Amino acid sequence: MLIEVRDQEYLIGDLDADRSFDAGSYPDAFVDRISSQHRERALTSPVVLRAPRTLILSQTVDLPREAEADLNSAVRFGLTSWSPFEPSEVYFGACAKHSGRPDKIVAEIRYTLKTDVAGMIARCTDLGLAPDYIDLGTGAAWQISLDTEKLRMLRRTRRTDLGLVVAGLIGVLIVLGIVAYRQEQAIEVLRRQISMQLSERQSEAELLRKAESLEARNGLVRRQRAGQVDAFSFLSALATGLDDQAWFAELALTGQKGRATVVAPPDGDAIRRLEQTSFLADLRTLSVRPLSAVSRSYEIEFRLAREKP
Repeated sequence: MLIEVRDQEYLIGDLDADRSFDAGSYPDAFVDRISSQHRERALTSPVVLRAPRTLILSQTVDLPREAEADLNSAVRFGLTSWSPFEPSEVYFGACAKHSGRPDKIVAEIRYTLKTDVAGMIARCTDLGLAPDYIDLGTGAAWQISLDTEKLRMLRRTRRTDLGLVVAGLIGVLIVLGIVAYRQEQAIEVLRRQISMQLSERQSEAELLRKAESLEARNGLVRRQRAGQVDAFSFLSALATGLDDQAWFAELALTGQKGRATVVAPPDGDAIRRLEQTSFLADLRTLSVRPLSAVSRSYEIEFRLAREKP
């Protein structure tokens, strides 16, 4: 959900929709109706406050290339040298650009004074739409987190969802173990029956053929299971392939085929990482649905490769 401020007017609407509502120039009754329409969604989705361009300052500075690994920390350290403000007085973001030199980068810095947007944050909070991010421009680098309790709750919810997926896969492993144990028991029972039937002068050749056939089927099952991806290795590889900004909302495996819904930033980097993993093959994106300015829902399908992660 996006709240954009223009000349003291508060435009409220979806991040990727053309339709918006003017909450600054309409009567209080209309503001109340807008607030009630969006309040329920704001409880479970991030709210982004886009600051007016007139309040956004920008500059570029040269930094050592090593600073690119943790650009925000480098900017926070040097901000007092480049501006008259302390880091605690502003909301700021930074984006690295290539300088043409192997030892340098050019960092674009944008910031706005906290005192300038404090009234806007209070206005949105009064509408029941307390912001979770301050937006200083297009792109994830300019989405400044306010570290609200709601964002912390959403992160905890993501971890809980992953825990449920792990528990489900553990259950599948237990079932497979029970099936394998029962197969071994069936072979042992058949062997005993062969011994009993041989003692009754029945055809030894026929009984041996039955045992060999069952043994061959059991060996095929063992080989197939050995070629499948281990569930714990699968989860570990997924955790390595995705960062904290991406997670699996849904995950379903049927044999060697899988289908999943991934919530990730709109740059598509998370999907490219999954495509590069050795244990996923034929990965295909079925649909992309915008959730907010900082996230998209990617529905994908894939096949588990023979190579284990």
